Amino acid sequence: RYRDLRALFILEGQIRSQLERIKHGFLEIIPISVISRFTTSELHELIKGADAIDTENWRKYTQYLGYSPKDKEIEWFWDVVSALSTEDKRKLFEAVTGAPTPPSSGFIGLDPPFSINYSNRSSKHAPETHTCFNVIDLPKYPTREILEKKLLLLLENSIGFGFITSFLNSTITGVSILFFSKNTSIIPKGIRVICNMSSRSRPSRHL
Repeated sequence: RYRDLRALFILEGQIRSQLERIKHGFLEIIPISVISRFTTSELHELIKGADAIDTENWRKYTQYLGYSPKDKEIEWFWDVVSALSTEDKRKLFEAVTGAPTPPSSGFIGLDPPFSINYSNRSSKHAPETHTCFNVIDLPKYPTREILEKKLLLLLENSIGFGFITSFLNSTITGVSILFFSKNTSIIPKGIRVICNMSSRSRPSRHL
């Protein structure tokens, strides 16, 4: 009995006031009358997003900037993405959007929409991403194999997400390593910051 009460106090009692404040703020945004319509698992999915990634739905709601859906590079891109494991699809989605999973409504609910942008950079480089705008810059790769190799390099060097999104061309040819950190003091000098907290403009500055 004592152990049960002690555990309850540690997990709930000593932070009751903080939990009540969180609950109060949450219910100010979403009334209890709305929440009560959902089961626990349904509410979890609405907040967290969908676990599964539907590649066809992803492709359907993707926009193209400088490319057309029928360009061979785009066909190769989706061919490669379709063959990825679920884990790697999530890595790619997070590398481009900063979110670990798509919205529960699917890619139609992504704002701004996922976009593939033509990049005039050399095909020696891996794609770059802009998480504030859900954009991936894709160079014109000469073959599907090279595109796949560069896309996988991007995934291998994606290391998380924070408030600052930066890109550094590493000493490995063609790799853009993504640095994500809340602590700007640990970001090496010369890294270009692509993303800030506003989606109204596309700033680019150097630390």
